[in-house]
Amino acid sequence: MYISGIIVAFSAVVATFVLRRYLVRREKLVLFSRDKITDQEIYDRYYKRSTLDKDSVLFVWHGIATCLKVDPGLLRPTDEFGKAIGKNWLTNDVLEGLEQYARDRMKALGRKVDLSDIKTVDDFVKAFA
Repeated sequence: MYISGIIVAFSAVVATFVLRRYLVRREKLVLFSRDKITDQEIYDRYYKRSTLDKDSVLFVWHGIATCLKVDPGLLRPTDEFGKAIGKNWLTNDVLEGLEQYARDRMKALGRKVDLSDIKTVDDFVKAFA
């Protein structure tokens, strides 16, 4: 009885591990299967009509990509943190790095931003570019 309980518990742990790896891989495949876009395309498609400076937009865009450890050309403004990107693979270290980057940008810009309002890549760019 005791051994069968251990086997069931061990099996559950293994199944959870395998499922998590599958979900992480599937999520990354969706992200990495996108067509890469250039910096110029990022700005032209999404921010050219805004009042945001191109260099600032790309600086922040690349900062986000660096924190998330992904190619900047794979990100899209509508990507939601913890949903479209990183639902199954954002670790506390990655999130803390992104939060620290946001705090550094606030300090550099002399702005206060409620980080709980930032849900997407676009929100982040508009807040800190």
